[in-house]
Amino acid sequence: MSTITIDPELIDTFGKRLRLCRQLKGFRGNIFAASVGITSNYLSILENDTEKLPSVITIQRMAQVLGVTTSALLGETPLG
Repeated sequence: MSTITIDPELIDTFGKRLRLCRQLKGFRGNIFAASVGITSNYLSILENDTEKLPSVITIQRMAQVLGVTTSALLGETPLG
């Protein structure tokens, strides 16, 4: 199994981390949004950092669907 090294500056916001995780897991935006229970439009807003953080429950759902910890998604711990 190979390890991916990601420059922390490239994922310095919640939206960037969310988009990277989603893409690395192979989720299309609309499929991921539906899995989490949000609209594709709201996902786009979050990924483009034009909105503050979503609710704790939404962040927990996102992390669960992506298979990462909420701490990693929030940038408190490394993604990998």
